[in-house]
Formats: sequence, structure tokens, C-alpha cells
Amino acid sequence: MKMIRDEWKSIRHSKILWISVSVMILIPFLYSVFFLTSVWDPYGETKHLPVAVVNNDKPVNYQGKRLAVGEQMVTNIKKNKQLGWRFVSAEKAKQGMKDRKYYMVVTIPSNFSKHATTVTSTNPQKMKLHYSTNASLNYIGKVISDTGATQLNANVRSEVTKAYALAMFKQVKTAGKGYQKAADGATKLKDGGVELQDGLTTYTTGVHTLKNGTTELNTKVQQLPAGIAQLANGGSALKVGLDQLNGQTGPLASGVSKLANGANQLNSGAGQLASGVSQLTDGSGQVTTGLSQLNGKTGQLASGVSQLTSGSTQVSNGLTTLNSKTGALSDGVVQLADGAKALKVGIVDYTNGVYTVSTGLRTINSKTGELSSGVTRLTAGSTALVSGLKDYTAGVAQTTTGAGKLNAGAQQTNTGAQGINAGVSDLKKQTAALPDSVNKLTAGSNDINTNLGQLKSGSAEVSDGLNKLAAASTSQESQQQIQELQTGMAQMETALASVDKLMASAQNTTDTSKVAGLMATAQKDVTALTATTNTTDLTSQINAKIEGLKDSEGLTDKQVKALEGSLAGVGQTNNDAAKTQAATDLKATMGQIQTMMKANTAATTGSQTSLLASFKELETGVNALITNVNTMATSVSSLDAGSTKVTNGLTALQKGTSDLSTGLTQMNAQVPGMTSGIDKLSGYTTALTAGTQQVADGAAGLASGTTKLNGNSAKLNAGAGELQGGLTQLNGQVPALTTGINQLTAGAKQLTDNSSQLTGGASKLATGTSDLNGQVPVLVSSIGLLANGSKQVTTGLTTLNGQVPALVGGVQQLLSGSSQVTGGLVTLNGKVPALVGGVQQLSGGLNTMNGQIPALVTGVQKLDNGAGQLNTGLQTLQGSTGQLTSGVKQLADGADQLDQNSAKLLAGNKKVKNGNGTLAKSLQSGADTINGTPLTSSNANMFAAPSNLTHSNYSYVPNYGHALAPYVLSLALYVGAIVFNFAYPIRRIADDDGTPTQWFLSKIAVGAPVAVLMAIIECVALLIVGLKPISMGGYFLTAIMIALASMFIVMFLSMLLDNPGRFLAMVLLMLQLGGSGGTFPMEITNHFFNVIHPFLPLTYSIQAFRQSLTGGWGNGIYWSSIGVLAIFAILGLVLLWASMVFLKKKNLQVPAEAEIQMKAGK
Repeated sequence: MKMIRDEWKSIRHSKILWISVSVMILIPFLYSVFFLTSVWDPYGETKHLPVAVVNNDKPVNYQGKRLAVGEQMVTNIKKNKQLGWRFVSAEKAKQGMKDRKYYMVVTIPSNFSKHATTVTSTNPQKMKLHYSTNASLNYIGKVISDTGATQLNANVRSEVTKAYALAMFKQVKTAGKGYQKAADGATKLKDGGVELQDGLTTYTTGVHTLKNGTTELNTKVQQLPAGIAQLANGGSALKVGLDQLNGQTGPLASGVSKLANGANQLNSGAGQLASGVSQLTDGSGQVTTGLSQLNGKTGQLASGVSQLTSGSTQVSNGLTTLNSKTGALSDGVVQLADGAKALKVGIVDYTNGVYTVSTGLRTINSKTGELSSGVTRLTAGSTALVSGLKDYTAGVAQTTTGAGKLNAGAQQTNTGAQGINAGVSDLKKQTAALPDSVNKLTAGSNDINTNLGQLKSGSAEVSDGLNKLAAASTSQESQQQIQELQTGMAQMETALASVDKLMASAQNTTDTSKVAGLMATAQKDVTALTATTNTTDLTSQINAKIEGLKDSEGLTDKQVKALEGSLAGVGQTNNDAAKTQAATDLKATMGQIQTMMKANTAATTGSQTSLLASFKELETGVNALITNVNTMATSVSSLDAGSTKVTNGLTALQKGTSDLSTGLTQMNAQVPGMTSGIDKLSGYTTALTAGTQQVADGAAGLASGTTKLNGNSAKLNAGAGELQGGLTQLNGQVPALTTGINQLTAGAKQLTDNSSQLTGGASKLATGTSDLNGQVPVLVSSIGLLANGSKQVTTGLTTLNGQVPALVGGVQQLLSGSSQVTGGLVTLNGKVPALVGGVQQLSGGLNTMNGQIPALVTGVQKLDNGAGQLNTGLQTLQGSTGQLTSGVKQLADGADQLDQNSAKLLAGNKKVKNGNGTLAKSLQSGADTINGTPLTSSNANMFAAPSNLTHSNYSYVPNYGHALAPYVLSLALYVGAIVFNFAYPIRRIADDDGTPTQWFLSKIAVGAPVAVLMAIIECVALLIVGLKPISMGGYFLTAIMIALASMFIVMFLSMLLDNPGRFLAMVLLMLQLGGSGGTFPMEITNHFFNVIHPFLPLTYSIQAFRQSLTGGWGNGIYWSSIGVLAIFAILGLVLLWASMVFLKKKNLQVPAEAEIQMKAGK
């Protein structure tokens, strides 16, 4: 074992040896893979083997058809995929063979088809198909080409033989048909012979009768010349008469044609006559009826003309008067047009205002939710306020007097001032834009009032113009149209009056002077509440806070001054009695303001529109809010140290007021038409804002007087209760406020929807008045013309009235004459059908006669010609009577001779009849034989290819690669063993002290694994390439056995003889190339190789590989081959061990140190 380890260790330490062994393991794999893949399926790829085909054949005619065997052959070759056919000319084929482009050239000669037609000729010519090959280019290619050419020639033979057979079959079928026709003809001859026999019998009898007749004829013909002479004279007389008749047929045809044309014209005229008489009768009846009606109306005509004359005089007088009023009409229409334009402008402004109102109301409606939420929060704040006041009252009762109370009051006053400062800042921000909004409301109200004035002015002008136009118009239709316009204008004025009344009511319900007075009084009360006597040091602190808010909140200087002025008394001590009186007066003043607001609400409630009704509900809700705030202000007058809770409640109130102010501001900006209502709302908002500021100022001013509030705790609790009750009442009024806003929105929507109709009507009115104004000059001119025409009509009607009696008399006479005419026409109309019928019959007969005249003329002409020919023939007959007499005599003599030979004729015909029967029978037999012979395409195929080759596989080899694989696998493993022993130091011993057996085992320990690896790698590689063995275990076992046998044999030769031994291994390889039977069968191989065949290792490995890859050898052969390979391997091992013992004894091994130095290059 030690020497085995040393052997492998020496291989690992020598890089060259390690690389050599690794590469040598791959030698069999590379050899077999590259060789086999190059020839894997050559016979399956013969379609790529280029073969040239030259078609020089010339088509010929054979049995009436075109025969082109060369073309048919080319067509069949194109369907053949066994070789790579190239169809070229003779020159290209010759050059391609010279250039090694083609392996074979097939030439179809020019007489190919011609020789095909000589098969039935006296001297048939063979069809020659020539092919040439270039064997030196590749002999296998030449063999494949020979096989293809042979197959091609066989196909040609088969096709030509089939064609010959079909042609012969066709001729045989034609002969059969001829035989059948001949048989049929012979049968007919036989039948004809029988009929001929019967006819000849009748004929001989007739001949005898003919003889008797000719004898009698000869006797009677002697009288013929006299009768023919009389007939010739009659023919001459007939010819003269017919000539005369033929001469008169032309005038007869012309006269009959004219007569027929005249009858046709008469027939056509009769139809028109009937139609005209019928129409005349109907028209005469209508004229009579009309005249009768006219006669009945003559009295009315006279009366009507008289009335028409009188009316015309009146019309003329009226038109004269109308003509004199056209100037006033023109002025009225102009005024009407101006008024309509003014109305249109006013309505546009009014409509825009309505849209603005609608948008603003929608904004208010969207804010009702926020208002309700604010009131709810205010109610919650008041509840908290009551609770806080109760707690505060309890705390005040426990406070002490003196400096401690003043100090605590100052601190509370300072805290309250800060809260009031923040509240006032927010309140100022909310009310800063209020004056500007009020100004906009005032301007919008003025615009609406101005537009309403323009609308009323324009409407008055339009109404005045329509009245003038109505007075000047005398046409009923014109007056009706003017009345419709007046009705529309009355409706317009009513609507404008309603709007004006609405605006006046809204403006008059508020007495601004009273409100101003009350607000001044309230301001005085607030001043009294904030009056001070003692100044504290809190004012400077408050001013410093305001300056800080200026920077953080972005206040203007004006706002800062207003806040400082409002909070100037926060740090001062107030007079209690004056302050109490001021609070009482402020409460009374706010009560008067509330009463006035309720009065305004009651006045507003009388409005008849949903808009003012909605504003009434809005004002009620706002008044309730102001009342509750006033109550809160009164109650807060007794507050002391609860400024923090008051500030929280005011903040909630301020947010609700801010939301309301925002909604009202949006409404003010969008509803300029509702000036009065928005002025009131603005006034209430201003009062609410001022009151809130006054409450905040008063609460801040009272912060320092905490020592004086102890006695007023009961009053504080009562005020808190009143505040909570007022907020509850305010919260209860929120749904009514929301409902009112919704109603206000709905009414504004209806007003908006109708604004488009109002605008459209105004536009139509303006357009109509404009068109009317443009047509006034035409109307005036037309009235003048109408007046002149009316005078002329009056004069004409007067003249007509004087002629009416004469008209009446003429109508009566016309009625009498028309009745007579109608009676005569009715009688005439009754006779017309008979006239028309007679004319039609006459016309039809003449047409028929005229149609027959040409035939009559032709017939007379033919009769005349025939008479001439008859006369000529009679003259000729008369001249030939002599010859006739002589001929009859000859006829009688001939008939006598025929009668004498009749017996011979009957005997000969009997022999013919018998011969025809025999012929018919024989021909029918031949025809049946020919026609009964099958002559189909299948029979022709049998002639062309009488045998069919079938094939069955005892064992199946897919391709050439599988067939050659056993030989290449074995050969590659043997070559691998040789290469390995060339590179591997077989004689080197790893341990000089080792025994021969140890040396033997160390070499086997390397050679055997290398051989096994070679076999496995080679087998796996070929499986990847595509090799498919039927026995995978046998496949690998065979490879391993031949690898081991080859390795041990080569190792023995290399060990014993060194390089000469390797040479002997190469010689053994050469012998196995030809003697192993890997390529060609041994039966066709040289005798020497057959002798050495059983003694070669590759012989048995090839047999075993063939059985494991494709089968067909049997398991017995396989295992016997494996056994022989095992014997070769064992024999190699034994000889190898013996040689190593011999070498060791002779000390011929290579020392380990020398080998190492040799590998190291020393």
C-alpha cells in the first residue's frame, strides 16, 4: 500500500505528469466524439449530395398524343429527395464536374422519348440513360451516386414498361372493340341474308310480274304519241293566260296597300273620334251644369256688385283717413322701438341681479350648518359659564378685604385683559371689511333702483307707442298684434311694479335715523360703563401686548389704535353707581333696538314673495341672537374674577358671529338688488360687533373691582341663568333660521329660472319693434298706394254694376244653347262605338288582305314559270315518244331474261346466308375472349414491376453513427491506452526497496482507474451526442472491459520492451483496424484478416458493443465476448506482473530519484 501511495504522490507532485494523465483520460472521448459526429448519419444526408441532371430529350407524338418521357422523368426526380438534384444545361454540368461541383451527371439523351415509341416497331431501339461519376472526388459518394442512378434507371424502366403496357392494353382494347364490331356486322350480315332470301323470292315473283307488265306496256305505248300532242297544245294555251295574269298583279298589290293604309288611318281616327266625343259630351254637360249654377247666382251677383261698390267707397274713404295718420304712426313706432331697447337693457341688469341674489342665497344656505354648530357650541359654553359663576360666587364669599383682594383683582384683571386683547383682535379682523361690504350693498341697491327706473321709463314709452299705434291702425290683424303687445307690456309693468314695491318695502321698513339714535345712546351707555377714576399700571402692559400682536398677527396702525383706545380703561377703577345706571340704560336701549327689529320683521312679513319671507325668518333669527347677546352683556356687568370663562364663551360667540358675518358679506357681494334687507343685516351686524366689543371692554375694565362684587353674587347667578335661557332660546330658533334660508334659496332659484324667459321676451320685443320701425316707411308708402288703388276700384265697380243686367240675360241664353248641344252630343256618343267597331273590322280585313298580296303575286309568278316549263316539257315529251316506244320494247325483253335467271339467284343467296352465320359466331367468340381479359392500370403495374420487395428488421440500427460506434468506441479506448503509456513513466518505481508485486500493484492502481475513467467519460459523452443503447449496463460494462484489457496489454508491452513494446502496441492497433470487423463484413475482407480475427481484443468488444447498442447478436454472444475480454485483461495482468518480476530481478527498473530528476529537467 505504501508504494501505491508513493505512486500517486509522485503524480501529484509532478505538474507535467498530472496534466498529462488528466489530458490522456480525455483522449478516447475526443477521438470518438469528433469521429462519430462527423459521420453520424451520412446516408440520411444524401439529399445534400449534389447530382446534375441534363434533360436533352425532345417530345414526340405517339398514337395521336404528345409523349415527353424526359419531362416526366424530371418531374419524378424533383419529387425524389434521396439525392441533391440540380437541373442544369449540358455545358454547366460539364463545367461543374470539372470544378468538382457535382459527384454525378445524369444525361437524358434527345432521342429518349423517340426510342420509347419503338417498342412495337420492327426494329425497336433501347432507351439509353447515361450517367458519369468522379470516383476520385469521393468513392463513397460515387457508390451512393451509382445506387441512385441504378434506382433511377429502374424507375425509368418501370415507368416505360407501364406506359408500354398501357399502350398495348389500349391497342388490345381497340382490337376487341373491332372484333365486337365485326361480330355485330357479321350478325347483321347473317340476318340480312335471311332477309335477302325473302326479298329475292319476292323479287323473282316481281320479275315475272314485270315481264307480263312490260309485255302489256309495249302494246299500250303505241297509243301514247297522239295523247301527248293534245297535252302540248293545252300547255301552250295555259302559258299565254298565266302571262296575262302575272302582268296585272303589280297594280293589284299597290291598290290593296293603299286601301289598307287608309283603313288604318280611319281606325286610328275612329278611336280619337270616340275619345273626343266622350270628352266633348262630358265637357258639355259640365258647361250646362255650370251655366245653370251661374244663372241661379246672377241675382246675388247684382246685389253683391252693388254692395261691393258701396264698400269700396268706404274703403277708399278709410284709406284716405289712414294715409293722413301715417305721420303719427311713424312717431309711435319710433317711440316703441326706443322703449323696447331701454326695456331690454333694464331686464339684462335685472337678470344679472337675480343671478347674483341666487348665488348669494346658495352661499347663505351652505353656512346654516356652521351657524347651527356655532349656536350649539355657544349653548355649551353658557352651561359651563353658569357652573363657573356658581363656583366663583362661592369663592368670593370666602375672600378677605384689603390689600390681598386688590392684589388678586389686579392679577385677574391682567389675565382678563390678555383674553380680551385676543378676542378684540379676532373681532377686529372679522369686522374690518364690513364697512366696505355695506358700501357695496348700498351701491347695488342704487343700481337696482336705477335699473328699475329705466325699466319703468322704457315700459311707459313702449306702452305709449303701442297706444298710438293702436289708435292709428285700421287693420284688424294689425290691431290684434298690437293688442298682444300691449298685453305683454301690461304683464311686464305688473312684474316691475311688484319688484319696485318689494324694494320700496324693504327700504322703508327700517328707519335709519331711529337706529342711529339708538346706537348713539348705546354708545353713551358703554362710555359710561368704561369711565374711570383711578388709573392702574395695567394700561402700559395691555398696550405692550397689542404692539406684540401687531407684529405676530399683521395688524395695521389703525387697528392697533382702535384696540388701544378700546382697552384704555381696562386698568382703571370704575364708579359703581354710574356704571350700574349705564348698564341699565344700555339694556333699555338694546330692548328698543330689539323692538324696532321685530317691527321691521313684522313689516317685512307682509311681502308677497318667498324672497322677503325668507329674509323675515333670517331677521327673526338674527334679532333673537342680538337679544340674547344684549342679555349676556347686561348679565356680564356684574362679573368680577371669572374673566377666563367669559373669554371662552365670547370666543365661541365670536366664531358663530364671524361665520354669520362671512355669509352675510358673501350675500352682500352677490345680491346688489336686495339693498334694504342687506342694509338692515349690516346694521345689526355692526351693532352686534360694537356690543361685543363693549362687553369685552367692560369685562376687562371691571377686572380690578373684584372687592366690590361680593354683594352682587346673587345678581351674577341670575344673569348667568338668563344667559343660559337666552342661548337655549337662540338654539331653538336655529331650525327656523335654516328653514327660512332654504325657502329663500328655493325662491331665488325660481326667480333665476324665470329670468331667462324674461330676458328672451325682452330680446324678442326689441327685435320686433326694430323690425316694425324699419317697415313703417314701407307701410306709409303702401297706404298711399292703397288709397289710390281703392279709388280706382270704386270707379271700376260702379261701371260693373251698370253692366250686370246685360250679363244676366247673356247667361240665360248661353244656358239654353248649351243644353241643346249636350243633348246632341249624348246621341252622337251613343253611336260612336258601332262606328269604331266597323272601322276596326274593315281595317283588320284590309291588313290581312294586304299581307296576302305578296304571296298571291309570288304564286302567280311561280304558276306562270311552271306553265312555261310544263309547255317546254310537253314539247320535249312529244318529240321523245319514238324513243319511249323503242325503250319499252327493250324493257320487255330484259324482264323476260330476268325471269329466266331467278332460280340461279336464289341458290347463290342461300350459300351466302350460311357463310355469314358461321362468320358471326366466330367473330363474337374472339371479341368475348379479348374483352374479358382485364387490362387496367393495375395490370400495367404488374407488367412494369411484377415483384415487390418487403423488408423486416431483426435488429434496428438508427443511423451510421450507431453502426460505427462499437468500432470507434473500442478503437478510441485502445488508442487512449497507448497514449497513456507513452506519457506515463511505466518503468519508474516509487520505492527502490519495494517488491515486484508492490511495484505491480502501484502501477495497476494508476492504470486501472485511468482506464475506467476513460471508459465512463467516453460513454457519457456519446450519450450526450445522441447515442441510444438498448442496454445501458451492458454499454458501460463493455467499455470498461475493453479499456482494462487494452490498458493491461499495452502496459505489459511497454513495461517489458519499453519503446519497442509501445511500437508493438501500435502494430497491434493496425492489425485490429482491419481484422476486428468494425467496418466491413469479414466475409468480404482479405483472408489474412479473417485468420487473425478471432485473436484480437477489439473483435469481442465490437460484438459486445453491438449487442448492447442495437441488439441482434444475442446475450450468449455478449457474455462470451465479455468473458474473452476478461481473459485478455487477466492475461495482460499476469504478463505484466511476470515482466515486472523479470525487470526487478535484472534491476532494469527506473529508480525513483532518477525519474524525479528527469521530470524536473535535471
